[in-house]
Amino acid sequence: MATQENRAQVISSGTVDGLVAFCDYLIEKGYAASGAVSPWKSAAKQVFESVEGPGYGAFDVRGLNLDDYIARWETMQRGNYKAESIASYASRLRRAHEAYLAYLDNGTTPQLARRSARRRETVERPPAAREARANGQSGSGTPPVADLVDYPFPLQTGQLAYVRLPRQLHKADAERLATFVRTLVFEPQGQLPSAETEENN
Repeated sequence: MATQENRAQVISSGTVDGLVAFCDYLIEKGYAASGAVSPWKSAAKQVFESVEGPGYGAFDVRGLNLDDYIARWETMQRGNYKAESIASYASRLRRAHEAYLAYLDNGTTPQLARRSARRRETVERPPAAREARANGQSGSGTPPVADLVDYPFPLQTGQLAYVRLPRQLHKADAERLATFVRTLVFEPQGQLPSAETEENN
């Protein structure tokens, strides 16, 4: 009981430590999955420690102008991370800060786990799509499976990738596809550390 009371006091403190404890509370009580909230914690620790130093945990976030604060952090980290990584940290921190302040103000908690489950159910089991597939149609205006061809593509790693495309592919679609594939290129340097690595730190 003492531990729970102590954590409640930390959460209500309005500090970075309170925000982190709030994230742990969301996971423990089933309001959100660890995969959704752990990145919030990591972003908070990275950003506030960079700006405030070792004592960042006691920093009060309630009256914080977050946009200005993130801009300062971005200036400090320019050159250390890619623009995409900085944007990811900023987005995570904004979501964490918004959820934490809402909890402090009126006790509300984000229903991240439940919303995700509803989205999956909507995407995976739409009745119209099931009916269309049963009739051999795609249900979305795309060609049926019978009109698609799997093209093998050897990768430099020795693996074999398969690209499923319509038998008749228009030039404009081919160019759009090439542009999309380029966005999937993996560049390990300067990327965000994994949630597990961040948590261990």
